[in-house]
Amino acid sequence: RLRGRVQRCEETQLGAKSEGVPRLTAACAAGMSFAFLSQPERDALGGTLSQLEACTNESAAGLECVEPPARAGSVLALAEFDGHAVAADQSLLDAYIRDGRPVLVRDLATALRWPACVSWASAGAFVDAHGAVPFKLTDLRMPAGMGKQRPRPLRLPLGVYARYVDATEADFPWYCFGDDFLDERVAFLADYTVPPAWSDDLYELGAELRSAFPAYRFMVIGGARTGSNLHVDPDFTAAWNALLAGTKRWALFPPFSATPDPAGQSEESYRLKIGVGSSRDPPLQWWL
Repeated sequence: RLRGRVQRCEETQLGAKSEGVPRLTAACAAGMSFAFLSQPERDALGGTLSQLEACTNESAAGLECVEPPARAGSVLALAEFDGHAVAADQSLLDAYIRDGRPVLVRDLATALRWPACVSWASAGAFVDAHGAVPFKLTDLRMPAGMGKQRPRPLRLPLGVYARYVDATEADFPWYCFGDDFLDERVAFLADYTVPPAWSDDLYELGAELRSAFPAYRFMVIGGARTGSNLHVDPDFTAAWNALLAGTKRWALFPPFSATPDPAGQSEESYRLKIGVGSSRDPPLQWWL
């Protein structure tokens, strides 16, 4: 989240549907979408697959999927910059970074000549390059009373996940959200560079600071109907996001507003709840 987040998504955010995706009238159990696997493939995946299916089969049935509402007339357009111009003069973004305002920079990855512009350019190219790499779909958390064990990541090879994306009819399918770039996943770090405009990182000032926030790079892969719920960055950091293939929708809500915030509370009541004082204090985080 802070100075180093790479996203590759073929998704439409916040539960919306991509063009051509049919309207669903029930939330199909996502676990059924692994039926495409042969028995030897299922055996090779072992307990990971059965645990994923156990989680997804708890999905509620009978939910109706609705199309997203039309864009409201009050939606403000983001400031946009050409990536080649920003690569040549990063000071173009100084005011936005200083004031904490979102900005859209087009084709910056191309201007910086990221290898990911080739190997992540499509689902096919990505699977050809990285299909055997296991990547996290979720964490298996231990029941209460089982000590302080860390959550166990459940991973699937990315090639298997790509087949799942094609097969699933689930209303809210699994999507990959990984922050572990060890073992085979270390190769992803060579596919991009941090844009110079976001190269400053408070946590890089010392090893102790870095150890306090070790998970700061994220890679996201999703199909249609995947995304996240409305939230504020849980670590209250700044972030850059790079979309390398497909379509992703971001919905951004400013922290200051005369009307109740997206969570249904006024700013004052929200500040009181989280204990950060009145609106005279520094601004809250953007919602997304």
